[in-house]
Amino acid sequence: MGTSRGAIAGRGAEIVSFSTFRPKSSFVFDNLLDLFLHLGGQQILVGALPLSSIDTIAICHWPITWCESPYAVPMEGKLAESKRTIDIAASDADKKKDSKNDRSKSKKYPAVERAVIDEELIIRAVCEERQMVADALVPVDLEAEIECHLLENLALSFSNICKIDNLQGLTNLVKLQLDNNHIEVIEGLDHLVNLQWLDLSFNRITKIQGLSALTQLTDLSLFNNEIDSVSGLEGLSKLHVLSLGNNKIQGLDSVRQLRQLRALRLLHLKGNPVYEDGEYQATVLAFIPNLKYFDYVLVDAAQVAKARDRLLDQLVEIEESERTEVAVAAEMAKKDKEAKEAKVANLEGVRTFFDTLIREDSENARLSVLPDFEKTLGSCRIIFQRIVDEFVPVILGKQAEKEQERKLFEHALVEAKKHTEELSRQKIQEFESHRKKAFNLYLDSLANSNPEPSLLEKLQDEVTTLSDDLMELEMLLVRSSTIRAGYTFRMSGHAIS
Repeated sequence: MGTSRGAIAGRGAEIVSFSTFRPKSSFVFDNLLDLFLHLGGQQILVGALPLSSIDTIAICHWPITWCESPYAVPMEGKLAESKRTIDIAASDADKKKDSKNDRSKSKKYPAVERAVIDEELIIRAVCEERQMVADALVPVDLEAEIECHLLENLALSFSNICKIDNLQGLTNLVKLQLDNNHIEVIEGLDHLVNLQWLDLSFNRITKIQGLSALTQLTDLSLFNNEIDSVSGLEGLSKLHVLSLGNNKIQGLDSVRQLRQLRALRLLHLKGNPVYEDGEYQATVLAFIPNLKYFDYVLVDAAQVAKARDRLLDQLVEIEESERTEVAVAAEMAKKDKEAKEAKVANLEGVRTFFDTLIREDSENARLSVLPDFEKTLGSCRIIFQRIVDEFVPVILGKQAEKEQERKLFEHALVEAKKHTEELSRQKIQEFESHRKKAFNLYLDSLANSNPEPSLLEKLQDEVTTLSDDLMELEMLLVRSSTIRAGYTFRMSGHAIS
C-alpha cells in the first residue's frame, strides 16, 4: 500500500504519530472494519465510516489512545476500558462476504519477486520509519547512524519476504513486523528472546511453530494465514493479545487449547470455520478465563456466567484436572528445592540412606525370613526418619549462616578493592601535581641559566615512592584475592561435612 500524509482524527484523540494510507486498486474494502482486519488488528483505525465517503484513511501507530470518531456509524459492538474506546462498524457487505470467502479452499498466489532479509533491506526499513516519524512532525535525527544490533523496532511489512532469515545479531528487537509478505514457515526467531510484539499477519503460514523461545511475547498476530491448529503456542505465558482470525481453525478442541494462555486478554478468531459452530462463543467465554475483548467486542460478565453454567460439567472435570496438575507441580518444585539445598549442604542421599543401606545389604534376603523382620525394619525406618528430620534442618541452618557469611565477606572485599583503587588514584594525582610543579621550576631555572638538578632528583625520588606505594596496594589486592579463593573453596561444600 502506498502512503500519503494527512489525517481524519476523532475528538479527544491523543495520537503520538500517524500516517495515512491509500489502498491500491488491488485491495477492495467495504468499510473500515475490513481494512482494520486487513491490517491484522495491529494498526488501529480512528472511527469507522464507509470508504466511499473519503479517499484518505487515518491510521494511528501503536501505542495510541483509543478514541471515538465524530464520523462513526451505528456500531455492532463497542470496546471500552477507562480512556480506551474504539468504535467499529460492520456493514451488511461485511456479512455478505462470509459466503464468498471460503477459507477451506486452497489459495492461489500470484508469482512475486522474492526479497531476502539483508542489511540493505533493514536499513531501508529503518530510514522509511524515521521519515514517517519526521513527517508527523516528531523530532528525529534522519542522519543518525543505524546500528542494527541496537534496533528495538523493525517494520518489514509489504517487502515480498518469503523466508524469515538473517536476523542474527538483532537480539535487542522488541517489536517485529513481518505482515503482508509471502512467509510460509515461522523460523529464524529463536534468538530474539526480548521480542514482545510480533506481527505475521497476511502471509501463507500453515503451522504455528518456532515460537517456544519467545517467552517475553505479549502481542502476536497471525491474522489471515492458512493455519488449521493452535498447537505451538505452548510456553507463551505472557501473551496478552492473540489475533488468529481468517485462518482455517476448526473444531472446539482448538479453542479449548487456548485455555493454557492464562495471561490472554484479547482474542480474535472470527473468520475461521470454528466461528460457525453453535457452541463457539460459549466455549471461548467459558474455557478462556480473564478475557476482556473477544472478536473485538468487550466481554460481558453476564455472558461469561451464562456460558460457564451451560458448560459446567466439562469445566468441573477440566478444573479438577488442573488443580491436580498444580498440586503435582508444586510438590515437584518443593522436592527440587530440597534437592538443591541438600546438594549445597552436602546432604545428598541422607533422606534415602536407610533404604539404600537395606537394599544393598547382602544379608537382607536371609534376615527377611526372621519373625517380625518387616515390623522391626519399619520401626527402625521411623526412628531413622525422625533423626533425619531433626538433623537436616540444623545442617541447612548452618549452611544458611555460612552463605550469609560468604556474602558479607564478598561485600567487604568489594569495598576494600574500591578503597584501594581510590587510594591509588589519589596518589597518582598527587604525583602528577608535584611533577608539573617540579618541571615548571626546572624550566624556569634553565631559562635563568641556573639549572637546579636537585629538582629532578627530588622528582625521581617521588617516582620511586609512588611505585613502591602502588606495588604495596597491588600486593594487598593479590592477598585479598588469594584469601577469597581459599574461602570460596572452603565454602563450596568443604565447610560442612
